Amino acid sequence: MISSSFRSISSDSITSFLKKNFTIKDTCHQILSQEIINRTAQENGIVVEPEEIQKEADRMRRQKRLEKASQTFAWLTE
Repeated sequence: MISSSFRSISSDSITSFLKKNFTIKDTCHQILSQEIINRTAQENGIVVEPEEIQKEADRMRRQKRLEKASQTFAWLTE
């Protein structure tokens, strides 16, 4: 269940939405891929701190000259 300050969304509602929008297969694939990455990293003692992720994201934005959040989001959806 996901909650925000104004409403809670049940797991069933999320699943139903994904099925209706034909995104459940892609979502499941992404989840499984992330689980494989997490397990492999853990098995190999790889730990990535949030600061490292932020530093790399900043570097990529500079490299691609993405100065605004809207530019970054547009690049991510390409």
